[in-house]
Amino acid sequence: MIASRLITAYNNYCKDNSILPPCRATQYKIIKAYAASQLKSLHGLDNYISDGMESIDTLKKVVSNLGTKGLQTSKVSDLIQSLDTLKLHLKNEFRSHLSAESDCSQHCMHFALSEKGCEHTHSNICQPCDRMYQIRDEIQNVITSNFPNIQIQEKEELEHDILVSTEKIWAWRDHSIRTVNQDSCKRDILQNLQSHEVLIIADWAMKYIPQTFRETQSEWFRKQGISWHMICALVCRPQAEGDENDDMNFDIYSMVHIVEEQKQGWHIVSQIFSSAFKMLKSINPHLQHAYIRSDNAGCYHALPLMGYLWKFRNELSLDVKQYDFSEAQSGKDLCDSRTGTCRLHMLNYINEGNDITNGKQMKEALESHGGIKNTYISVTFGDSKIPENSKPASIKTLRNNANFPCFDPNCILEFKKEDQLLRHLSVGKHVFDDEKLDSIIDTSKRLWSAKCQDVRLNQPLISSVGFGTIKDQTKTNINEQHGYALKKRKKAVRFSPKVKDYLTVLFNAGEESGKKPSPYTVSNQMRNEIDSQGNKVFSPSEWLSHQQIRSFFGNLCIKKQKIEKSKNPSVEVVKIENNQEDDEDLQNVLSHLIANEHNNVLSEIVTGLTD
Repeated sequence: MIASRLITAYNNYCKDNSILPPCRATQYKIIKAYAASQLKSLHGLDNYISDGMESIDTLKKVVSNLGTKGLQTSKVSDLIQSLDTLKLHLKNEFRSHLSAESDCSQHCMHFALSEKGCEHTHSNICQPCDRMYQIRDEIQNVITSNFPNIQIQEKEELEHDILVSTEKIWAWRDHSIRTVNQDSCKRDILQNLQSHEVLIIADWAMKYIPQTFRETQSEWFRKQGISWHMICALVCRPQAEGDENDDMNFDIYSMVHIVEEQKQGWHIVSQIFSSAFKMLKSINPHLQHAYIRSDNAGCYHALPLMGYLWKFRNELSLDVKQYDFSEAQSGKDLCDSRTGTCRLHMLNYINEGNDITNGKQMKEALESHGGIKNTYISVTFGDSKIPENSKPASIKTLRNNANFPCFDPNCILEFKKEDQLLRHLSVGKHVFDDEKLDSIIDTSKRLWSAKCQDVRLNQPLISSVGFGTIKDQTKTNINEQHGYALKKRKKAVRFSPKVKDYLTVLFNAGEESGKKPSPYTVSNQMRNEIDSQGNKVFSPSEWLSHQQIRSFFGNLCIKKQKIEKSKNPSVEVVKIENNQEDDEDLQNVLSHLIANEHNNVLSEIVTGLTD
């Protein structure tokens, strides 16, 4: 919101409530010192967090709906305020309260992720976390006690929304616990990292869509993305005398491998690791051991890749000492930040009148104008050979005197240079808000924030965590067993024939008319579909989410394409020009032979281990 509009709104509020506001110049100074937050459109959000926040909004709609049916206004406001407090607690405070061992069971990661439980006792409880367990039972009790004559069908719909929403909220909580646990492993490695060791963070970037400086409309459609892999390596350097800042004790190297005509499988990942080890060894000859960290994708979490790293451990330039997997959709912030820097560099290259349509041009763009500091670019084609850069790119980025705040919303650190921020993010040693370290300006800001909270009807913006000793274990709603935050395998649910027929009819109608149905629209339509007698067609157990509907439509589309190919077989002519074979089937056969060769290697490894 613009400052002038905010001041006008505040003056109107003061006028309506007979409050004497400060002068306009003072109000501008207040806004400059304590700026108002603004909503922004975001993309690529964490699925667990997004689903959890959406589920809390769903529960708020359920409570508001009960208010329209006669529930007391005070009860409705209390439940909505409890949901808002729970949302803020999970979003801002919950992760900072977790620890490896705690006397509070909701904050004890060993209890949440262990299959054997804890040896110590849990004598305390966290009130906001305990509220998470109570909120579902409280809403259900309100429905049972205040609406005993509610229709069975409407009651089932409400119970379905409550059940699904609470499950997603608990999944958000479990995801946060696993994220903190995996991040603590990264911090432990960095704290104990020696000068002859390196931490490697690997991740596939989103495919780069080819772009040209001047692009026609026909060229804009049907593009095929270029795969590229990002590796960020953190090397510990000797600490200078008098330097006590741990965040500045690492050199960060980035290695971009542009992959053309290759699938994102374990074989190409093994070649990328081999190339990265050689590159790091040439930069720092004293390196001997490597710690690898990646997500849980199939190309990383694969037995052939682990077998390759073990079988050829004597041939690789570095010895892999440990391999860790990060929690889904987290733990790769350093790779994401370097990927964003590369994308911006390529965009500036295109705006200068150049094109990026293949891997070679993509490499030229990343190396233009001196390239990106400490970044190595390599391109691989179908032969699985990765050429290495002889020199790293080096360029000084010109920045204004703007600060670079930490991305963690609870961290209060700011840095003058981008490199300092990247080193801080790589270590993950955050400094959280502490009132004991406040200056006079910070204290005045806190007082102003408290006044703003009083204006908003005394609704707290940040939930306060309170602890209380458990005197009677039966009075608590903590029924979780040890290991409750471990990732659970999703149960396969078969769609009923009625649901399949309904979705198939909609799909075929969309194919004939050209107006394909939206999965979001179909999901809402299933909840309200009625028959000729006015009864609901689908029960709550048969409702599908938009992800399930999109997957079902995708399977129908694949089946339709297979049927069309079987009816109209076409003969493909293979053209060989300049001794280059473009036969896709031949490439598949070669890939199959390579896979068999590596499977034989794995068999030899297993035989050697058993012997």
